[in-house]
Amino acid sequence: MKLFQQNYIKQSSRGAQPLAVKDIQFTENRIISFTGKVEPDSAQELISKLLFLDRLSEKPITLMINSGGGDCFSGYAVIDVMNGLRSPVHTVCAGLCASMAAFIFICGKKRSILRHSRIMVHDAALTRMDGRITAAAMSDEIVLLKQMHDENKRLLVECTSLTAKEAERMLAGDTWILADEATAKGLADEILTDAGKLGISPED
Repeated sequence: MKLFQQNYIKQSSRGAQPLAVKDIQFTENRIISFTGKVEPDSAQELISKLLFLDRLSEKPITLMINSGGGDCFSGYAVIDVMNGLRSPVHTVCAGLCASMAAFIFICGKKRSILRHSRIMVHDAALTRMDGRITAAAMSDEIVLLKQMHDENKRLLVECTSLTAKEAERMLAGDTWILADEATAKGLADEILTDAGKLGISPED
């Protein structure tokens, strides 16, 4: 394959085929890049890509994440699908894994973080748009927040080397974690220094 701007020209029995770099990364290297907010539409697109690659092969899938987080339930859906695939999902923190994106990251079968990347975790929160709330609705939302808090705490304890007390303290505010600390606390398995092995290896 020869590099041509943002495309590769791949020679095959069908002749020369121009393929976008992102398409080769996805179909041949089994790499998915997830950026932006964790929300229903983005989560559904990510889930569709995971299911597609899992249908093709049981080989590992690499999920590169650079996200500030978002909706808890969209994130939980991604985590549940990751855990239910035949293919192991290896996660890579490439920039920022914050809030719900951090929980998706730590649920990878193998978790790598780039040297200058960051992880940030905090407690679950609800955002209201209408500016008013009844006592009954507030009571329901308190129950929901407690459930999300308990789930996030469970994920931290089960997927890392943190104790329940350490996880509770980490969720008390915005806790920023450097790469070295992430590996020390079991949020990541390694600091990835040879990132080139994730990319395309073009033929001369």
